[in-house]
Amino acid sequence: MAFMTIKEDLHKKRAHEMGTILLEINQCTKDFHENRCEPETRLPAVEEYCLQVEKCMLQDPMKVVQSSKMTAALIAEIINEFIDPLGFKAIGVFFLFFVTYFFLSFFLILLFEIVLFSLIEATETPKNMQNMNNHFLKTEETVSFKNFLICILL
Repeated sequence: MAFMTIKEDLHKKRAHEMGTILLEINQCTKDFHENRCEPETRLPAVEEYCLQVEKCMLQDPMKVVQSSKMTAALIAEIINEFIDPLGFKAIGVFFLFFVTYFFLSFFLILLFEIVLFSLIEATETPKNMQNMNNHFLKTEETVSFKNFLICILL
């Protein structure tokens, strides 16, 4: 829903900018003809002015309207309109909420990993003990009780 609203605002802003640019182009075209800025009739004294008016007259309104600079300006305007009515306390509460959420998520993920690894270790330990016992049974060496306990505890 918010994305559609932003998209609609962007469309309205582009339409407004397009109208403004078209009015500017019309004014530049009128000035171009009134000041006789055609290359054949152009006076040397107004050469620089005529070049500026010609550049204004020949600009592409679609290129200006679809620029990323205008989109970034609109997004910045939306963010400012959202933040301006909020006080410092509200912004602080939002910041505290997001920091708490971040650390709580990190802690829960860490806790989940610890539990998961301890469960994996717990299921593998009897297999390891069985392998150790089989190893001691296969070897015909005499193992002292002390060494046997050390091997099991490791």
